Amino acid sequence: GAVRVAHVVSQCMHLVHLDLSSNFLGSAGMLTLATAIRNCGELEYLNLKSNEIGDKGVSSLASTLQHSKLRYINLHRNKIGDAGVNYLIEFLPRCQNLAHLDMSGNAIGSEGANWMANVVRELPNLKSVELHENWISDEGIGAISSVLHGCHALQNLSLSRNNVGVEGAWRLAAALSFSKTLSKLLLGGNRIEDEGVQWLAQALPECANIQIFDLSDNSIGSRGAASLSAVLCDCRSLRELSLDFNFIGDKGATSFAHFLSKDHKLHTLNLCRNDIEKEGKRRLATALSHCSTTLTTVLVNYRANGPQPLEELSELQEDDFPSETEVSCGPAFSGHCVPRWHVRVIARRVPA
Repeated sequence: GAVRVAHVVSQCMHLVHLDLSSNFLGSAGMLTLATAIRNCGELEYLNLKSNEIGDKGVSSLASTLQHSKLRYINLHRNKIGDAGVNYLIEFLPRCQNLAHLDMSGNAIGSEGANWMANVVRELPNLKSVELHENWISDEGIGAISSVLHGCHALQNLSLSRNNVGVEGAWRLAAALSFSKTLSKLLLGGNRIEDEGVQWLAQALPECANIQIFDLSDNSIGSRGAASLSAVLCDCRSLRELSLDFNFIGDKGATSFAHFLSKDHKLHTLNLCRNDIEKEGKRRLATALSHCSTTLTTVLVNYRANGPQPLEELSELQEDDFPSETEVSCGPAFSGHCVPRWHVRVIARRVPA
C-alpha cells in the first residue's frame, strides 16, 4: 500500500493537497512515502494523522521539510513523543509559510514542549497550534506559554488534557497579557481547580482578542466560578465560555446569574454537568430573561436518576422558566464538543 501511494505521489510534481489520515503507515511506510513527498515542491497541505509513524517515521518526514511551502501539517496521534519532536526542530522552522500545526495525541512531555516552543517562535505565520492530549504538565506549559510573547500571528492554542495544574495555570496567566492575537484558548480536561482559575481570571481581561475560552473538566468549584464571573464584563472580546463537567453548584450558578444582569458581550455560557440544582437554574433563567445584551444561550445540567431520553423535559423547564425565555434541548457548544446525552437543558433568550 505505502509503495503504491508513494509511486503515485512521486508522479504529482505539482501536488498541493495530500490527505493520508488513518492509514496506519507505520515508520516503514513513512520512510517510503517521505522520498516521494520530497519531490512535491508545491505541497501546502499535509494530513498524516493516525498513522503511527513513530519517532523513526517522523525523522524520515523531517528531512522532506527542507524547502517546504507547507501551510498545514497534521500529525495527530502518531506516537511521536519527545524524541520525535527533536527530529522536527531542525527542519520545521524552514516551513516559514506554516499556519496550522497539529501535534496532539503524541505523548509529548515537558522536554518536547520546550523544543516545540523554540520551533513555534521561528514560525512567523503560525496561527494555530494544537497540543491537546499530550503530557506537557506544569513544567512544559511554562515553555509553551512563553511563545505568547513573540508569536504575533497565533490565534488558536489547544492545551486540553495535558495534566496542567495550578502552577501551569499561573505560568500561562503571566503570559496571557502579552498576547495580542490569541482568540481561542482550550484548557479542558486538566486539573486547574479554583486556585488556577483565579490566576487565569486576573489575566483574562488583558487578553485583548480572546473569543473562545474552554475550562471544562477542571475540578472548578464555586470559588473559581466567582473569580471568573467577576471579570467577564471586562472581557469585551469574549464570546464563548465553557465550564462544563465542573462542580460550581448553585453557588457558582448564582455568581454567573449576577454577571448575566450586567453589560457584557458573551454569546454562549456552557455550564453543563455542574451539579446545578433547581434554585441555581431558576436564578440563571431569571437573569437570562432580563438580559438585554448579546448573550443568547446558557447551557445547564439536569441531574436525573438514571438515563432519560433527551426529549423528556423536567417540570422546571416547563413551568419555572420566565415566559421571555425559550427552553429547548440540543447538543452543541461551538468550539467544544458536548455529547448529546450530557445536554439536558438549554435556555435560550429569544432576541428582540
